[in-house]
Amino acid sequence: TFNLLSSYIKKYSNKKIYIVSASSKGWIKKSLLNVYDIGYFKQIYHLLFDDEQQSKISMIHPTNEILISMKLKNKVHITSHPCFIWKYQEFMKIFASKYNHFSINTFVFIGDSEWEYLAAKYLKSNVVGINQDNVFIDRIKLLRKPSFISLKEQQSLLYKLCGIFEINACHYKSEIDIDYKMEQNRN
Repeated sequence: TFNLLSSYIKKYSNKKIYIVSASSKGWIKKSLLNVYDIGYFKQIYHLLFDDEQQSKISMIHPTNEILISMKLKNKVHITSHPCFIWKYQEFMKIFASKYNHFSINTFVFIGDSEWEYLAAKYLKSNVVGINQDNVFIDRIKLLRKPSFISLKEQQSLLYKLCGIFEINACHYKSEIDIDYKMEQNRN
C-alpha cells in the first residue's frame, strides 16, 4: 500500500489526488495512528499527513446524515441513495475545479463501492458545456472485502496502471473501466 500510494503521489502529485471517503472526518488519521508502529503504516501516515497532522491530500467526508443513511443500502434505488448523491456531487465539484477545456482531462476513480463506481459513470454523461472528446473518466471498482491474495492482485493492477491512464486517453482515446469482481468471475 505504501509503495502504491507513493507511486501515485510521485506521478500525479498530492494536489491532484483526492480521497472521497464514506467515513467520518478524522477516521483515516485515527485508524492510521492505531496501527502507526506496525509495518509501513507510519510511512503511509506521513504520506497523507504533515508534522502538524494536517492532510497533504484533500480528504472529503460525508455529513453524519449521509453516514447514517448508509444503513439504508438495500432499501432505496442506488441512484436515489444519499451516499450515491453525495459521492456524485463531490465528484462534480472536483471535476469542475480541475476541468480544462483546452487539454485532455483524465479523471480516475478507484474504490470498492457501487456508489462511487456508478457516480463516476454518471459524471461524464451529465456534465453539460464541456468538450466530451477531451474528457476521459476511468473507473476501477475493487473488491469490497478482498482476501489477502486478491488485495495483492488489486494493488499489482493499480501499480501497473499508474501512468497508463493518460497514455490510454491520449493515444487510444478510450477509458479504462474495470470491475474487479466481474473480471474475477470471467476467469
